Amino acid sequence: MKHFHSLRVKNEPRRAGSKLINQNHCLILRVSDLDFDNIQGQIKDAISFLRTWELELVKLIALNDNIEACLDFPLYSRFDKDIIVQNDHLPKELIILAGRIGLSIEMSIYDKYVFSDSD
Repeated sequence: MKHFHSLRVKNEPRRAGSKLINQNHCLILRVSDLDFDNIQGQIKDAISFLRTWELELVKLIALNDNIEACLDFPLYSRFDKDIIVQNDHLPKELIILAGRIGLSIEMSIYDKYVFSDSD
C-alpha cells in the first residue's frame, strides 16, 4: 500500500479547474485500502499505521501549530426502512494512539449508491 495520497496547498484550488479553495495546508495519507463497507478492517489498518509511524507523525504535526490533523474513516450508511440507527465502535487503543499523536477522528458517512454509475 502506498501511504502518501496527496498534498493540498493553502489558498490554491482543491483540484485543477475547481472553484473550491483550500483553507489550509493538508497532507493526505492513506492508512487503509479497504472499502467503505469494512470499517472494522479500516480501524485495524489505522491502528497498525499509527503504531508504525507514531513518532514521525508527532514530529510532522509539531512542525506547524496551526495544523488540524484528522484521521477520517469513510463508510457507507446502513440506513434503510428497517435500520434506524447506525453505531460504529472506535476501540480505545485507536483513540489513545490518535490522541498521543494529536489527531482528531471523523467518520464520513456516504450513501452506498453515491458512487454507483447507474441512475
